[in-house]
Amino acid sequence: MHNLILFCKSFIRDLERIKILKNSIDKFNADKIPFCIVCPESDLEIFKKTLLTGMETYEVIFKTDEEVLKSLPRTKQKSDILKEGWIQQQLVKLMFHKLSLCNFYIILDSDLYFIKNFYISDFMFNNKTPYTSMTEEKKEEYLIIQNYLQRKGKPYCFVRLGQVFSKMLLENMEKNLLQSANKSWCDLLEISPFEMQWYGEYYIKTRPYELYPCSNLFKYFWLDNQYRNAQKEGKTEQDFIIDGNIGILMQNSWVKDKTYKPSIFYIKKRKLLKLLNTFIRKSRNFIRKNLKTNHLGL
Repeated sequence: MHNLILFCKSFIRDLERIKILKNSIDKFNADKIPFCIVCPESDLEIFKKTLLTGMETYEVIFKTDEEVLKSLPRTKQKSDILKEGWIQQQLVKLMFHKLSLCNFYIILDSDLYFIKNFYISDFMFNNKTPYTSMTEEKKEEYLIIQNYLQRKGKPYCFVRLGQVFSKMLLENMEKNLLQSANKSWCDLLEISPFEMQWYGEYYIKTRPYELYPCSNLFKYFWLDNQYRNAQKEGKTEQDFIIDGNIGILMQNSWVKDKTYKPSIFYIKKRKLLKLLNTFIRKSRNFIRKNLKTNHLGL
């Protein structure tokens, strides 16, 4: 069993996007972390044919939705909630641990890709303790989960890609949160459909391992106007790297481009403004220096 793997749940409509993600992993996976792709059984062969190059230096694992969800009670397998594709995606993330492929798995999405070398140390403090990506944020959908678990304290947001799920913690959740109340993972998502928030809140509540919080690892473009504003600011991928990001999310529902495309016009404008500001600053310093010299000369 692996200690840590990369995980992505996808399907045929996101094939072009997950190919971009896979190519970026080929390029930047410095520690050769295994990568597991989960897709519907009907998509499996085309995923393998499209994504595998034979040149991978790390292990690529394919699993199907059906394999992951087979332990779900039959009554829940036909639940209306699973008709929503994005809910089923969340369910697969929560139940993936049951395949016992790894101790920890890094949650990725098809519309994300890496822009620089990444390492195990970006996600794990040590081989038994992951970093937890979290920010203080008050949101009604998240408070529902906090209140359900009766956790006291400040509200946090754990809905962050690159979040590391622990097999041990999910097994603990299943035993002490679900089975003890005769509930399923579907029941939790019906209460509030945010799988990472359930995971994070339960972790904060139980603390099975020491907390090592971290900031976002990825630059998020949830909306097209966020993307356009970054272009107008003349931002490049290098700027995002300098800010501490190892990848970019291009939210496929709202952002048309699949990868970040910097605007050449605004990059040139940004450089020109920088040169202009430098010229103005030096001119002011020159004038002040000469005024001071003339004053002393008098």
